[in-house]
Amino acid sequence: MMKFLKRMAVGTAVLSLLYLIGCLILPHTQYSYRMWTDIVGKGMAAFVLPLLLLVLAGIWLWKLEKLHIALKGILTAAAAAVYLYLGFWAFLFILFSVKEEKQLTRHLLVVNESEFLGASHYEYYEPAAVVLRKPGELTVKAKEEYLQKKYGDFAEEFSVLDVQVYGSGMALEDNFAECVTVYLAKKGMQEQRMERKFEIAANHYDMDRGLYLELEGKEDIRDFSEEITGLIGYMMSQTAFFEKHRGVIGFYCEDGEDNISGIVPFGKLDQWERLEEEYYLDAELVEERVTAEYEDSVRFWEEYEEQLKESEQYSAGTKVHVQTEMIAENPVEKAAEAIYQEVLAAEGYSYKPCHNAKGNFYLELGEETADGSSADKYLYTLVYDRPSKNGKCELFVLYREEYCRDEDGSLFLNNTVILNTYAAETGSDRVIASGKKAWEDVGTKEYQEAAGEK
Repeated sequence: MMKFLKRMAVGTAVLSLLYLIGCLILPHTQYSYRMWTDIVGKGMAAFVLPLLLLVLAGIWLWKLEKLHIALKGILTAAAAAVYLYLGFWAFLFILFSVKEEKQLTRHLLVVNESEFLGASHYEYYEPAAVVLRKPGELTVKAKEEYLQKKYGDFAEEFSVLDVQVYGSGMALEDNFAECVTVYLAKKGMQEQRMERKFEIAANHYDMDRGLYLELEGKEDIRDFSEEITGLIGYMMSQTAFFEKHRGVIGFYCEDGEDNISGIVPFGKLDQWERLEEEYYLDAELVEERVTAEYEDSVRFWEEYEEQLKESEQYSAGTKVHVQTEMIAENPVEKAAEAIYQEVLAAEGYSYKPCHNAKGNFYLELGEETADGSSADKYLYTLVYDRPSKNGKCELFVLYREEYCRDEDGSLFLNNTVILNTYAAETGSDRVIASGKKAWEDVGTKEYQEAAGEK
């Protein structure tokens, strides 16, 4: 037993020494330790090696016949207490010093480079020699691997499409579903000889493209609904993609200066959309959906214009003070306004309500020059996510979009960081911040209880 422990101690000491030497050398190279290597190395040096040495010392101590047994017990207890005390602080050091890492594809890693209590900052790496990593980037090959992993055979089926993949914190996002929808919708309109005008719109990320058909006023809703039902039926017949994923067809109607718009989702619907299954294949149900979207959009613009007349807004730098509360009855609009008034206004954010290409509501909160970082510009947005599981709150995400410049000087979205998420209770001004900075985070106890998302 003693020989085995000695061999273990020697082996652990050698590995710990190699790890520590690497800690001194690697910062002067392009390489760094993988997260698992860093955890194992620090764990061996801070926990395993001291424990083995303590056990060996304890065995040696208890073999000494000159020492009284009581003294041996006191020394052993004291050594154990010191080990536990120092081990606690070593555990905290490891917990806060190891940088979070996630493998996105076979050849791409993302690492949160933020310092303790600092804002999240993400960088891409490539695996190197199992235990190491080196700086990498989101290459075409990495994007193809990601799409193949996420969409399987559909990635090959629609490989001709110009799909965009971009970073979103510790994950990747894409506009694959939007591209498939646009591609099949345009093809279906040609085959069905639809003469209705359409636009290809982009959301505030300038990535998630969507097809919007022109609606010629409220009196056109019935004809529009029949056409869009036939178009969706054609698209569903061309691929099994929409059995597993959601598609969206939008509409727009220019009414003076207001742009009335709405969406008709189809395929695999999200649980919070509360729509009847396969409603999109029934022209009457589609007509109900389009009518409701049309009336909601009209009401929004009426209330927004009324708000502009009755409110006094002034700008001071990047800060906009809103003197009066919004009077919109839409629960999403009211929830966003509550979050702004209760939290974001005091932090100096500006206020601009918008809708993206999918018809989803969001606030533009201003932008700033990203001095002293790898990005050139930051854009802040508060984006509506969904109702909470218990139906008592509306959930929002506060994003920071990081833009960099190409060689020709044009800006492109390099990464999207979650700064926080909020729950706004319906019917009250209560706002609960979750503290979440990634989708996999749990959030505070108060947030979980309010949203019913334990």
